[in-house]
Amino acid sequence: MRSLLATGGTVVALLVVSAALLFGVTLLTAAVGPTGETPAERTLAAGEADRLVSDHGPVAVRAHVLSAGALEALAADNLGVARDTAAVTVRVNDTTLVQTGPTEEGTTVERIVLLRSSEPRMERNETVVVPAGATNVTITAFDGHLTVDETPLAARDDTAVPVSVTVSQSAPTQITAAGNVTVRYDEPRYEPTVLSVTVARGEFQ
Repeated sequence: MRSLLATGGTVVALLVVSAALLFGVTLLTAAVGPTGETPAERTLAAGEADRLVSDHGPVAVRAHVLSAGALEALAADNLGVARDTAAVTVRVNDTTLVQTGPTEEGTTVERIVLLRSSEPRMERNETVVVPAGATNVTITAFDGHLTVDETPLAARDDTAVPVSVTVSQSAPTQITAAGNVTVRYDEPRYEPTVLSVTVARGEFQ
């Protein structure tokens, strides 16, 4: 499996990216290939990059936040540039995700995004605070009396069977039981990342 997470990301970089995303700023650079940038290539590359990072894109959790799992599965069929129009290469950092043809002579457009992955967690206590944005949250309570953010859950006969719970994507969620409660969830992780799209028209011109 391709490793997409950047190594050595700093807190400063994360704060810069988060601020850029908060205010809707897209950081963009264009790398000129050996034969020079062409307006048509730049338009196609910028359009594909914007499509991938948009909130309706095939790999986005939300605008400018990309799913590591979705990027792992990205294929040529997910791209918006027709294969008979230009060759396209999509990279995250230095990892090539998709390449539909030679793009060494092409034009590159970059977007700085947050790459979201997850890490499994398990906690057992009377009160468990699940971080915002956690996924696959399941709970097991020994006495059946549970509240999620002070909202009681219906009592169950078999408290050993895990129950799925939907938690907030924007704020922590508190799960409380009269006795201990076991909570399993996937904790989100975010890493500042560079997504690059290179387009080469070459033989298609």
